[in-house]
Amino acid sequence: MKKILILALVALVAGFSSCKKDESTPLINQNKTAQATPQTADKRVSKCDAIPQTCGTAQVVELIAGQHINVGTVSIANGPTNMTVTYSTIDNWTLRDIHLFVGDCAHMPVNKEGEPSPGRFPYTVNLSGGVHTYTFTIPLSGLGSCVCIAAQAEVSCGRNTETAWGAGTKFTQRCGWATYFNYCKQSCGGSACIIPANLLFSGESAWPNGVNSIVVGGYTYTLATIMPVLSAPSGDATAALFGVATLKIYGSTISPPASVLSDAAIVESWLSTLGQLNSNSQFTASASIEASIYNVQSWEASQVCH
Repeated sequence: MKKILILALVALVAGFSSCKKDESTPLINQNKTAQATPQTADKRVSKCDAIPQTCGTAQVVELIAGQHINVGTVSIANGPTNMTVTYSTIDNWTLRDIHLFVGDCAHMPVNKEGEPSPGRFPYTVNLSGGVHTYTFTIPLSGLGSCVCIAAQAEVSCGRNTETAWGAGTKFTQRCGWATYFNYCKQSCGGSACIIPANLLFSGESAWPNGVNSIVVGGYTYTLATIMPVLSAPSGDATAALFGVATLKIYGSTISPPASVLSDAAIVESWLSTLGQLNSNSQFTASASIEASIYNVQSWEASQVCH
């Protein structure tokens, strides 16, 4: 059987209504070159304001306080030279102290138990009066194609103060609830670049475009149902599913050639005969189907985020 290019290898190329809002002057860590921009919820952008270019599609994760309270979002985007990380709160929640890490996962400041140490994160700001939106601007130079992001903040509403984290993967499974997530630089060539499969389907990186579920071969997949397929025995079906699923997740933000779309349709038709895939699925495709799988994955490999 012809060897299939497994998409995972692409990774080698990984009562709160009475709250009162105050204005304050932020104090930012001056040791970093990142710039930060606080904004109030009712600020309007002037026609004269410079609007930074955003490439590809912004990645948005929930900002979760007290382990289960959705108090807003953390949005990450990049232009040709800079990355922006924007904290935004909803309702009457406001931001207080913010600590942010962006960089190589191996360099994340953690204690001996493996829990993060926000006080040692490189980007910090004190918003003692509370604001609804805050943006860090970080140069891309020196950052890898994919980075770890740990976005922590103290948020408050009235007398209620909570610690919030940008939703993602827990640092440890034994204790604590701090989380981190991955972000891959978006291409500025007119079409979004593709996040490697080991990040896209393992929960380490949010699906772009706000996608929560997709239908492949007549079966609905969410992140929870597609993650187990990563551990399935190596087989054509796994590669086929990831190839078609990636195209569906990105939708119109990528521009595959007609030949790739034709091959994807052939592959999806074959997947429809297999049932919904799981961690035990292992199927062998015919030579012609195998060739179509290879063509889809080869094109996606050429579009990976760098």
